Amino acid sequence: MPKKSISSIELAAIVNELQILVKGKVSQIYHQEKKEILFQLHAVGKGKQLLKVIPGKYVCLTTQKNATLRPTGFC
Repeated sequence: MPKKSISSIELAAIVNELQILVKGKVSQIYHQEKKEILFQLHAVGKGKQLLKVIPGKYVCLTTQKNATLRPTGFC
């Protein structure tokens, strides 16, 4: 079940984790599964970073990019 709200502690943790992406640039966007989106970013001084987003569930930095079996219609 998707969350309808986020606590201030959760928000502070997310903001802290994503600080390395400030002034970064999106280089690729991947539609991994039904509702999973993966952003490949180039962060200043950090290089390539992967940001995984599943709306209503979570957002996190990751090191893994799952290979999709076939291309999706995501543009």
